Amino acid sequence: SNAPHPAGAGISRRASSSWWNPFDSVRYLMTDPLLSTIGRVTFFYYTALHAVVSTLILYAARQFHLNPQRLGELMAALGLSTMISEAVLVRLLIPLLGETRCMRIGLISFALQCVLLAVADSPWHLFACAFLAMAGNLVYPSVSSLVSSTVRPEMVGRALGAVNGVKSLTEGVGPL
Repeated sequence: SNAPHPAGAGISRRASSSWWNPFDSVRYLMTDPLLSTIGRVTFFYYTALHAVVSTLILYAARQFHLNPQRLGELMAALGLSTMISEAVLVRLLIPLLGETRCMRIGLISFALQCVLLAVADSPWHLFACAFLAMAGNLVYPSVSSLVSSTVRPEMVGRALGAVNGVKSLTEGVGPL
């Protein structure tokens, strides 16, 4: 809460270092076995995802000599797959199959995407990866839904904030 400390210093909890300290967020995830697992899945999945995203255009241009128009088409295909996934698949599959199963489907799809990128010998393989990305986009909505439905209602914001903190950390780690 934002109530003043008993000493009357007027310092709210939000102004204290524990409110903004990212290590406290990670420590919070370690307080529960499920949150700990979700934190690890989030870290490894998004580290790999950001590694792929940050190098895909360079890989496509160097390995397959794609010109700017074809690179734009690849990015458009990836964007379209995200739109379809978030507008249709997430809304249909998570209620139908559940968060855990959808998260597994998304992780398997991303793993297949990485394998396909590793063995790709034609530009069309990159576009096939855009198709696989549709199922890969199930991961984060599944994680968010799973966290929201398993922690106490008053802790949902803190738990989702901690998971998002881990996700944000990977934006810097993944491209390395």
